[in-house]
Amino acid sequence: MLKRTLDIVVALVGLNVLLPALAIVAVLVRRSSPGPVLFRQTRMGFQGKDFTLFKFRTMTVRSGSEKGAFDVGDGSLVTRFGRFLRATKLDELPQLWKVIRGAMALVGPRPEVRQWVEDYYLTADANDFNPNQFYFRLVFVREPYDGAPPD
Repeated sequence: MLKRTLDIVVALVGLNVLLPALAIVAVLVRRSSPGPVLFRQTRMGFQGKDFTLFKFRTMTVRSGSEKGAFDVGDGSLVTRFGRFLRATKLDELPQLWKVIRGAMALVGPRPEVRQWVEDYYLTADANDFNPNQFYFRLVFVREPYDGAPPD
């Protein structure tokens, strides 16, 4: 209960203090390339529950068959401003809203894409996925996250 209360208080204060910066980043994302300001993706959270994750968009918008693809690490789809957002982690700030709503916590395991959990985690059933247990391959620990699942 204390952790949840602390999450809410810190997220509310953070959103209020950072609101002008969030507005500026939103305008700069909009001007950097065509497309929506926010990137939305369904992620799998605690006890296998899906929720929609929001981030500032850092990549160019793709169409058709490219939709759903991910950046393979070469950065070819990342906008110039998107590189800055990723380097400073400013692209993550919209997630404070999900902390307030209770879908995420400030400190905790990274919510993953359901397909990645089903394909790469060692659990038998993705619905039994518990991010507090370490059922993943060591590559997730040893390799820096570059937006692509391991080989």
